[in-house]
Amino acid sequence: MPTRLERHEAKKLRSRVMTLIVLLGIFVIFMITIGLPLLINGSVFIGNLFGGKRESERNAQQLGDFSVNEIPIATNSAEIIVSGTVENLKTLEVYLNGDKADELDVENEEEFSERIDGLRSGDNEIYFVGKVNKSSASKKSQVYSIAYRNEKPKLEISEPQDNHITPRDEITVKGSTNQNVTVTVNDAPVITDASGNFQTSVKLKEGENKIKVLVQDSAGNTDSKEITVKYEK
Repeated sequence: MPTRLERHEAKKLRSRVMTLIVLLGIFVIFMITIGLPLLINGSVFIGNLFGGKRESERNAQQLGDFSVNEIPIATNSAEIIVSGTVENLKTLEVYLNGDKADELDVENEEEFSERIDGLRSGDNEIYFVGKVNKSSASKKSQVYSIAYRNEKPKLEISEPQDNHITPRDEITVKGSTNQNVTVTVNDAPVITDASGNFQTSVKLKEGENKIKVLVQDSAGNTDSKEITVKYEK
């Protein structure tokens, strides 16, 4: 007959076994209701993550390339010609001020050249998007800024007056124009200050002398004036 101590130890063992059975049951219920779906969802997420990365890599490998030749920062025409090179592209889209201005079919082409019109007065932005066939991948160029100006720059000559007569063989020519405008006097370049003022000296020959002042802005707009100065000893 078991002693009291043996009965006590057997009772403790049964209690431990029951505790383990309960804990095992809770674990099984947790895995069925929460753990297993969480594991499945995590596996799907990881698969999609690396699968999407591989798809992006495939798209990047399929995508060709292009480069754009230099675009002027300013023009005096409402249209410009854009050109460059392409490689393994289906289409090249041209965007002007946020709107698609043209779509070029460049499949099997190595170069492109297209006339784009519709520049608005003032500042404009143009960029390009290259695409390949049967792929969502695309490549966008940098945004180019181009100013459209079609008005002549200001030109005023303050000295000397037209038909001026002088006893000296050298005369000072002074005037003003817009900022960031190049100035030439008788084809010789003249420096302007920050406000567009300029000044230079011109050697005179005896008799009548023609002095021509020409100004040109970065868009190519020009204006000129010619005055006559007479040198009499």
